[in-house]
Amino acid sequence: FMLALFLRRRGVRVAFLGQNIEETSLLRFVTELHPQVVCLSVTLPANEQRALALARQLLSQGKVHVYLGGRAAINDGMLENTPHLTVLTVAGTEAADSIKRNLTTV
Repeated sequence: FMLALFLRRRGVRVAFLGQNIEETSLLRFVTELHPQVVCLSVTLPANEQRALALARQLLSQGKVHVYLGGRAAINDGMLENTPHLTVLTVAGTEAADSIKRNLTTV
């Protein structure tokens, strides 16, 4: 929620879908509305692989950039060469600034 607030303060149009949205609903949202960016928060290590699988599904749907952030975000170098996928190593305003910079270069 805080990231959405920080992005809104930077003039980014945000659709906050809440916590624990069903994967099928998120995939349908992306298919229908074609957002530039989808941000996923991974707070529990047990959810890492599920979040990564969801990120790959989102990327396979088309032109969307996926950001993975949160306490348990995967940052082991495996994802460095995955186009349109960024693991956020910063939080809060720094994460919002990073996303905003990427949006202005697209």
